[in-house]
Amino acid sequence: MRSTNEIKSLKDFFVGFEDEKKSYNLKLLINLVYEYCIEINPNGSSIILKDKNSISLDFNGFSIATFSRHNAEIVVSKRDLNPILMKELTPGKHENSFYPNTLSAYSFDYEIVKEYGNDIVSSLKATALNLIDYRNDNDEIKSVFQNINYLFEQEPSTNSQVRENLELEEIGLEQLISSEESEIIEFKQSLSWESDKADNVSFNILCKEVIAFLNSYGGYLIYGIKDSGELVGIQKDMNNHGNSYDKLELSVRDILEYSIGKVLSTRIRIYFEKVDNKIILILKVPPSSKPVYGNLKFEICKKHKHTGGPCSNCVQQRVVVADHTSTQGFFVRNGNRANQLNIEEMLTYIKTHWPEFVSN
Repeated sequence: MRSTNEIKSLKDFFVGFEDEKKSYNLKLLINLVYEYCIEINPNGSSIILKDKNSISLDFNGFSIATFSRHNAEIVVSKRDLNPILMKELTPGKHENSFYPNTLSAYSFDYEIVKEYGNDIVSSLKATALNLIDYRNDNDEIKSVFQNINYLFEQEPSTNSQVRENLELEEIGLEQLISSEESEIIEFKQSLSWESDKADNVSFNILCKEVIAFLNSYGGYLIYGIKDSGELVGIQKDMNNHGNSYDKLELSVRDILEYSIGKVLSTRIRIYFEKVDNKIILILKVPPSSKPVYGNLKFEICKKHKHTGGPCSNCVQQRVVVADHTSTQGFFVRNGNRANQLNIEEMLTYIKTHWPEFVSN
């Protein structure tokens, strides 16, 4: 149990920020990474109070992130960084003399956290995985914190967007449509493929997004909103289903049953909402207690028909194009993207995300 003085000292660090939103976003960033570190190694994860003006997040004895009042330094591998985020970072210095697996230090100002917070979190999660088999022992005296949930006890509700993202059940309609895409929110303009060069490509897009949420922390897949956040509605999809909510929902459920099975698909809530006279379709996907491998269809695109294939879309979807059969895919959520993992990546992810499943 933490002493009153220790709790106050950590709170004081964040109170010292002039910008309350930056302070709150930083706390959430730290919390997301820390919870992940606890997942994969509870005994090797801690928040360190270095002095009154800086804290660090340690994993297996390595300081993977250090935070001062004005900027931060993270230790990550270049290969795990979003190239766009990379342009916002500055090469930094780190205290540890040895970091395995080509890890390097980068610093950044807190202005970028709002836009690139998810990417920073994903990169630091990858760092923890890189360090899972290493240990850096030292005898330095540190103030170690094993829980920082109390930092949120008195936060104002007006600045709670990121916090609500951690609590899937708490997100309401207004919050959903005003949010940006994130680890648990994905926008799609339409169920129907917009290009005239392909047929039925929406099938695999729907499946991979749902599978990624199931294999991660759950989330909301929302149709009728562009990536930019513009509300456009799903009238085209409604027209294709005789303007019937029931027919459209049944069509979606047929796809899900084919991809993830009848039992698992029943856990996904599908509902429609009307906003500014535009209809949106929402799929609320819970996290799965075990790995989910989804069936994907061989999708015949018009370009593939004409040339004998495979077309660029087929390659991007990583779907087997050798014959007209289905294949399986394993997807996870990485920030605001659904990524397909190869066998090696999948086994590593399963080991860390469902340790109890592997042990059984």
